Order: sequence, then C-alpha cells, then structure tokens
Amino acid sequence: MFTAREVIGIAIQIEENGERFYRQAIEVANKAEMQDLLKWLADEEARHGKFFIDMKDSIVQKTGDDWAVQISEQLLQSMVKDRAFSLEEVRFAAIETDAQLIEVGLELERDSIQFYELLLSFIDDPETVVHVNEILKEEKRHMDFLKKRLSA
Repeated sequence: MFTAREVIGIAIQIEENGERFYRQAIEVANKAEMQDLLKWLADEEARHGKFFIDMKDSIVQKTGDDWAVQISEQLLQSMVKDRAFSLEEVRFAAIETDAQLIEVGLELERDSIQFYELLLSFIDDPETVVHVNEILKEEKRHMDFLKKRLSA
C-alpha cells in the first residue's frame, strides 16, 4: 500500500520532471521567443513542485490513510504503469524543431493533468482542493500556451 506522502511524492516527481524537461529544452530551442516560453514553463513547474513539497511536509503520517489506500490501486497501477512521468524516453539529440519540443511538452502536461484530476477526486481537505485545482488550471493554461505556439 502507498501512503498519502508517497502519492504526493509522485506529484513532486512529475513537477520535477517537467521542470527538468523545460530547462533542457531551452538548450535545443531554436528561437529566443521559444526559449522564453520554456523558461517560464520551467519556473511554473518549480513553483508547483514547491507546493507539493510543502503539502507532503504538512501531512501527518497516520496508519489509516484511507484516500491513499483507495488511490493506490486505481491511480498508481493505472496511471504510473501507463505513463512514464520521466524523461528517460526523451532523446533531446533527436529533437530538431521547436514543434517537436512542444509535442513532448504537451504530452508531459497531459500526463500531469490526468494525474491531478484523479488525485483531486480523492482529496477531501477543502484548502488542498483549492490549491490542486489552481495547479490543474495552470497546467491546462500551459497546454494552451504550447498549443498556440505549435499553431503559430
């Protein structure tokens, strides 16, 4: 079984992976405008990661972590098994265009959104719900920025 802290640890990893991707992507981006967008996205992911770190630190370990027990089978087996949430498969040397960078970024954002939507359905603390909803909204905004840049 997984604890709430372990599940939040996955959210932290997702944000760290996103930040790392965007920072590495800056190095291969072709245009200054694209580099600026990638830097902004990296900074956003770092801010989200800090929220989850603070959230994890504030969780009191208890033996009856009901929501974590419920989420462990559904979330961690279906989401984590099907999604890499890592950069192992991103080969930056093979990326030749900004459009390819954007496609990888979109996939990363999609994975994050799916994880947070599922996570949200198991959180009952109203303040945490508000914060996770805000992060979810920001992740969707990131997708919108990437989609607009892709179509430009």
